[in-house]
Amino acid sequence: MRREDDRCGLRVIEAVLPRPRPNAQLVPLTACQRVTDKVKRMIIVMGHIRVRADDAERLQRRLVAHEETVRASEGCLHYSISPDSGSQGRLWVMERWRDKPAQANHLASDYMAAFNRMMMGSVMSGADVQMFLCDQPGEWLLRV
Repeated sequence: MRREDDRCGLRVIEAVLPRPRPNAQLVPLTACQRVTDKVKRMIIVMGHIRVRADDAERLQRRLVAHEETVRASEGCLHYSISPDSGSQGRLWVMERWRDKPAQANHLASDYMAAFNRMMMGSVMSGADVQMFLCDQPGEWLLRV
């Protein structure tokens, strides 16, 4: 089943995936379906950093340990800094935090001070990283 709708100026596509296993239930997917009220006031950080291509390769190797440390920190739901496959020297920053205090502890940590020193040793040609406070429950865009 596929249905298209226009809500709030956004094109919404609703679909039902085939059953992946015999006893699975079909899950309707829609951009307007509420997730759950379990996560309140989640913090999302999203954006990119531009560095020289040779710095991006060096940074990516060093970021593996940094990402592991951050992911293990209290309140971290997701953390990654990944190279852009279509733009050399662009690193995508994606973070999800349980709440503002968890993110504040992360920013004040010793490992973030070390990360900032590492970044200062690189030549950044640009950055656009923004924080979003999510007061509403999320909406499923895809769920299998």
